[in-house]
Amino acid sequence: MKYKRVIISIIIAVIATLVFNLFSKHYPPDISQELFDQCYLSRPASAKLTPASAEKLCRSAVLEFQNSVSYDAFEEFYLDLYENFKRAYSHKYRNYDLFSNLSPSNKSIFSVMNSTIFKDASSDSAFQVSVPSFFDPANYKEYFVESDDYREIDEYIATYICMVYIYGQNYEEFPAQEDQFKICENRYNYLKNTLSFKEFIQTKFNYSSDLNKNLYYNTMYGIPTPEE
Repeated sequence: MKYKRVIISIIIAVIATLVFNLFSKHYPPDISQELFDQCYLSRPASAKLTPASAEKLCRSAVLEFQNSVSYDAFEEFYLDLYENFKRAYSHKYRNYDLFSNLSPSNKSIFSVMNSTIFKDASSDSAFQVSVPSFFDPANYKEYFVESDDYREIDEYIATYICMVYIYGQNYEEFPAQEDQFKICENRYNYLKNTLSFKEFIQTKFNYSSDLNKNLYYNTMYGIPTPEE
């Protein structure tokens, strides 16, 4: 009888896992690649990693992060960041305050990200260009269909990149000026109005071209102009 109860418990656990996986969102390959890029491009030059060893390390980091954070929670995390940035548009917050005002659950996700994706990260990066590990834009049709359109997560991530990576990686000190969010919003909308979703994705993950001629990088990473 005890043996039967153990078997039944195992079966229930397996079914519960299958049901959870069936109804849970999975990380899209381009979002996995986004996380991979953030890891790969922050590997310290002092570590003297080869491209192959850095790829292995970052693939492992991405999978570890995704095993700890569901995609639903990941989307909620970036929505929380986005809304904090948006509030800063009408209040002169500092970027440090934007992160400290995250919900407890999203602070936990940020902590997981720091211990996986950004573990041992450095601004003195060993690599200037990433590699297609989870997603290859040349094989776009394997992941998307022609009718696919921009998603909210695309805007959240682009805004995060614009607000943090351009306007001060040292976000504890860099002030969040009132117009920062508006500039980033305008830049994203420019890309959205200029490029189809397919072109946006292919440009964003195009590692073979000169980044100085890459519209995504020039737009989201560019230095603000007087006109802006």
